Amino acid sequence: MFDIGFAELIVTCLVTLLVLGPKKLPAAIKFFILCTYKLRNFMQNISDKVNKEFDTDNIKLDIYNEEVMRNMQKNEQNSSNNLKDNDQNRS
Repeated sequence: MFDIGFAELIVTCLVTLLVLGPKKLPAAIKFFILCTYKLRNFMQNISDKVNKEFDTDNIKLDIYNEEVMRNMQKNEQNSSNNLKDNDQNRS
């Protein structure tokens, strides 16, 4: 998600500790975790509503079924061409 290395993480933690101090740091961490949880929950709800509204599961299934049918038709055509070629070679 974020391209943060170990060194950047340590620097961020030290700066946060210096800015907030050891007394406020646990409350800030709890607040950050709570906001992250609420944001994830909000985004999941939006995703669920969009999927439900646009019925994306059925759309994905239709696209998959169309692709399978195209492949089956292509295989059938190839098979019939092979049979015709074999019949012509035998003659």
